[in-house]
Amino acid sequence: MDAITAAGYRPGKDIGIGMDVAASEFHHDGKYVLKSEKQAPEFGQMIGLLEGWSSATRFISIEDGLAEGDWTGWKSLTTGWRLGSSGGHDIFVTNPEIFRKGH
Repeated sequence: MDAITAAGYRPGKDIGIGMDVAASEFHHDGKYVLKSEKQAPEFGQMIGLLEGWSSATRFISIEDGLAEGDWTGWKSLTTGWRLGSSGGHDIFVTNPEIFRKGH
């Protein structure tokens, strides 16, 4: 945000920031293992973290915020869609079999 402002732009107006979490990479045994933060949240807590990050940073998109196989988590996220239209997962555009399952 500081770099955007220093360059003379307005965050969220002139320039938007997106984040690819790649959560499948750190999802183990039903938990999201965040070693540097010494946390292992379940999907509900992970969604809360995504909400906090999105609010604080004003992300325009969050990709792969939950693991590919976390169907319960994705259902919870998309049912309430607490992140508005900013969250999604590339499995729905890159994997036809998963698209059929998620549809």
